[in-house]
Amino acid sequence: GEGAERLPSRGGGRAWLDYGLELNDSGLDEHQALELSSFARDAMAFARICRTREAEGDESSPSIGRRGSRHEVRDFGLDLDSATLEEYEEQALSSFGRDALVVARAHRLAVAPDLDERGEAELSAHNRPWLEFGRELESAALSEADEEGLSRFARDARTAARMLRARDSFGDALDLTEQGEAAPSALGEKWIKMGLELDAAGLSEEEERGLSLFARDTMAAARALKACGALGLDEGEEAALSMGSLRPWIDFGRELDAANLAEADERSLSCQGRDALHVARVLRGRKEAEEAALSQAARAAAALPDLGAPDLVEAKEASVSKRGWFSRGKPKALAVAAFLSLPNAAAPDLAEGEEASLSKPGAR
Repeated sequence: GEGAERLPSRGGGRAWLDYGLELNDSGLDEHQALELSSFARDAMAFARICRTREAEGDESSPSIGRRGSRHEVRDFGLDLDSATLEEYEEQALSSFGRDALVVARAHRLAVAPDLDERGEAELSAHNRPWLEFGRELESAALSEADEEGLSRFARDARTAARMLRARDSFGDALDLTEQGEAAPSALGEKWIKMGLELDAAGLSEEEERGLSLFARDTMAAARALKACGALGLDEGEEAALSMGSLRPWIDFGRELDAANLAEADERSLSCQGRDALHVARVLRGRKEAEEAALSQAARAAAALPDLGAPDLVEAKEASVSKRGWFSRGKPKALAVAAFLSLPNAAAPDLAEGEEASLSKPGAR
């Protein structure tokens, strides 16, 4: 039933708030809002309450902050709407899928007066990434447990693809294989391939929250197929993925990052383009942090005295070894250098006699 459905969320413990905020910003009028599910209307009410409390300075209210330009509900709804499902077919969707259709159709009505013939054609020829991804999911060998790891949007996309496959004319156009038949290679499926790229980037849980719901679903599907060995990758493809030489989406993101796009320009990108940009920025930040750490260690090492292999007589070595710098005649100068290169590390205090012994020519 409706109550058992899990919200398509971005994570971070505020899924319903984000959902309500987007619905409130979608421009629905009073009559269109009544077409939404009770969950959606409650989420909208919750979001309005939080906005009011934040405006009044209530610190106990969840922080809304500045929202990005994501329109995940509307974009998913536009994909579904382009499939021209029959009314009875729409009933097979989750309440979230049907809510997305309401938002998408309201958007079409709102922009229709301002569209010329070219704009109408572009809107009708919507890219349909969700439906394409649904086709990939429909042809993949995902178990029920794997499907549970996907969002409601991804499962609705698979449901829509399954219904379209049942129509002969649409089935050919979507190039669907038989249900449950695994794709010969994930690299032939561009959205599963994107998920493999993103997974290979090794993002942390917090970094993954910066991705769109679509991107996180492609990663979940890719991981599930990889775990059960259903990707169909040959040795060359596996090697290319492991070496990071097969990642057109991340390379595209790096080009976007290097272009220093204005915020308005970033908003004009698709959610997939913004995902690529997000990952590129994460990887750039990691690289800069690593280079800074290496530079700091190099500067610290350059400031150290030459701690080469000592030529100590047995008595001097015994004296110095009490400090743990040498063991059985083997120098630990590298360990000392590594220690001193750490932040806030101080040189050990030498006794007066030890300083004198190390300062003699034969002790260096």
